Amino acid sequence: MEPKRPVSKKEINRNEAVYELQGNRNPFIDYPVLSEYVWGEYTDETWSGDNATPEEEPDFYVHYDFSSKILFAKILYPESSVYKIYNLSGIIISEGSFSSDATINLSDLSKGMYIIVIYSNKHRKTAKILI
Repeated sequence: MEPKRPVSKKEINRNEAVYELQGNRNPFIDYPVLSEYVWGEYTDETWSGDNATPEEEPDFYVHYDFSSKILFAKILYPESSVYKIYNLSGIIISEGSFSSDATINLSDLSKGMYIIVIYSNKHRKTAKILI
């Protein structure tokens, strides 16, 4: 997806000059699609840190099955993917890597809401889990 307003050469040059003087950059110049994640049509999505839009990223989602207390993830490389589960206070309560079938047994978690962050290849997915 092209940004609604493309970055001009003048803005790119200014960003470079500011970087030379201050050592910091404007992420909206380097990643024009970022504005769509903050104010536009992707505000409910997690930004992957590049100029890709959600439509350009591979299928990547999680589903929690209440009856089996198993979390299922659809990820391209489960063996090289890791996860962290946070409580609502932001404390990591569980972390690890996926089995080859991309599942996590969550039967040891008490009832409540949790946040899971999955890192797979160079993608990151954040999701809420209600147990």
